[in-house]
Amino acid sequence: MQANPLALYGFFLLFLINPLKTCYYKSRFWLLKLLFRVVTAPFHHVGFADFWLADQLNSLVVVLMDLEYMICFYSCELDWTEHKGLFIKTNISMCNTYSYGVRAVIKCLPAWFRFAQCLRRYRDSKRAFPHLVNAGKYSTSFFVVTFSALYSTHKGRVWTCDLNALSLMKFPSVLSVIF
Repeated sequence: MQANPLALYGFFLLFLINPLKTCYYKSRFWLLKLLFRVVTAPFHHVGFADFWLADQLNSLVVVLMDLEYMICFYSCELDWTEHKGLFIKTNISMCNTYSYGVRAVIKCLPAWFRFAQCLRRYRDSKRAFPHLVNAGKYSTSFFVVTFSALYSTHKGRVWTCDLNALSLMKFPSVLSVIF
């Protein structure tokens, strides 16, 4: 029963990389090629489809976090030797926390892709507006994610400068909303 979501995501992944020329072959490989271009954006010219897909990835950060949670849950917290259902090995869940750092990196990846694309577009066109302004907008995401991760990992502890830590988290958030 616990393997059903894993089987579904596995099927979707196999369908995406299926090399047979069936079931929208051109569209699937166009998407894979475009994903590669998004990841390698600083090394080549960025076109409309590249930054369109990177913007879509920015909108899908929640889905990427769900995928990260699923991978962490199935690899770290599920006891595969039990056949009666879901049995968590430990009492403390590590997958829904920032304790191992992967969540913050995954939240920053789509913003990093757009940031790199904006810098590349500035390099190609030498126009500060809108490319450097957009790069500044996406760079605020790094600060928001970093400070929110630090705040959530240190929330239970007493900080000597708790007000400063909270303001460090809120200032990039406000900048990110304004942009």
